Amino acid sequence: MIGTTGATILAVILLLLAAALGIGGGGLACLVLRQPWHARVAVIDAAVAATVAFIAGNLVAAIEMARHNYESRVTLILAIAVGGVLVRHIVRALRRHSLR
Repeated sequence: MIGTTGATILAVILLLLAAALGIGGGGLACLVLRQPWHARVAVIDAAVAATVAFIAGNLVAAIEMARHNYESRVTLILAIAVGGVLVRHIVRALRRHSLR
């Protein structure tokens, strides 16, 4: 059984991976949507991805524990985190487009 120290290390690694994937997904989204992308936007993308991954991780864990199903859902959590960043950029592009 994994201890609390090991679980904390794994959670931090997962959040860092989510942040890195958020930066990559946000950069790609800005490229496709032809939006400006710079360091400030990258930091916001990382923060959004890490926050969404943290919330999704807690929700997925609660659902899985209620169902008595103890499997790794890291891929699902990372996909939700990157999806949150993509939704942010789509909303940003729509807002920018509607202001013109």
